[in-house]
This record gives sequence, C-alpha cells and structure tokens, in this order.
Amino acid sequence: MDKIKIEHIAYFRKILHIKPNDSVNKIDINFENKSISFHPSVRPIPKFISHFDNMVVAREFLKYMKEYKEMDEEQIIDNWNEYERDKVQKKLDLYKSMSRAEYEKAVEVNFMALNVLKIFLYIFLSISTIIGIYLIIYLFSSGSSILGIFILLFIIIVIIAFAFRGTGIKRQSLFRRKY
Repeated sequence: MDKIKIEHIAYFRKILHIKPNDSVNKIDINFENKSISFHPSVRPIPKFISHFDNMVVAREFLKYMKEYKEMDEEQIIDNWNEYERDKVQKKLDLYKSMSRAEYEKAVEVNFMALNVLKIFLYIFLSISTIIGIYLIIYLFSSGSSILGIFILLFIIIVIIAFAFRGTGIKRQSLFRRKY
C-alpha cells in the first residue's frame, strides 16, 4: 500500500468493523475472523489478495494508533509512513507465503480469560445438570404430573443452550468455512 492518509483511517475501521474506541484485542479478533477467508492460499484472486493486503495494513495501523494514542492523527500517520510501513510490508509478504494452516496459527488470538470462563461454565453446567436430574427424579417419585417434569427438563435445556451461546465455541475451526 502507498502512503497512508487521514482518509484511510475510516476505511481501515470499516473493513475490520472497528469502532474508534475498540481495544487492540477487538482489532485482533476481528482481523483473525475476517482475514482467514481472504488469505491468498484460500482465494488466489487478485481482488481478494488486494483486500487481504489492506486488512493486514489496517490491523497494524489501527494497533499502532492505539499504541500512540496521545499523539494526534496526522503525527501518527507521518510516523507510520516514515518508520512502520516497510515493517508491515515484510510481515505482509511473510503472511502471503504461508499456507492456510500456518497462517491460522500465526494470527490466532489466544483467549486465556475465555478458557477460564469456559471451565467455570462447565462446572456450573455440571452442577446444575445434577440438580436438575435430582429434581426430575424427585418429582417423578413424588407422583407429580409428567407435564411438570417435561417443563423442568425444557427449562434445563434452555439454560444450557443459552450458557453455550456466549462461550465463543463458534470460533473454533470446526465451524469455520472450509475452502
């Protein structure tokens, strides 16, 4: 990419779906999720390769902006064009030379906090499932109606479904599109 101008900032935020106050972690997550489908080993079409190039530059520039947020945008752009542009070009060439599997591993964002949260979630789900099974057995043995037991079972299934909805499990590779 040529020298960056002030107009590029809005474009960079648009292609990565970033808001001005989003964190560096959010930039990395959005980049990882979007760039894999545009990697040259996945889609070797010039239009998509160009978009991939722009995404890499956008990620690095937006992270650079977050790092030097005390400077004004024009000063950040001048410093970027003078010192950082060549470094990003080398990183871009490295990314393009990788296979899809190597690239996925290189840009993967590690979510330690999310992994810990999943562990607590699984413990909570295990305990609540045991309590739910106990309640179903208790209701069944006490002569409750079968409708009450089905309602309780339905509530447990809904709780488990909502708990798994926010775990980020969809980010795992088995749900990514395969090309």
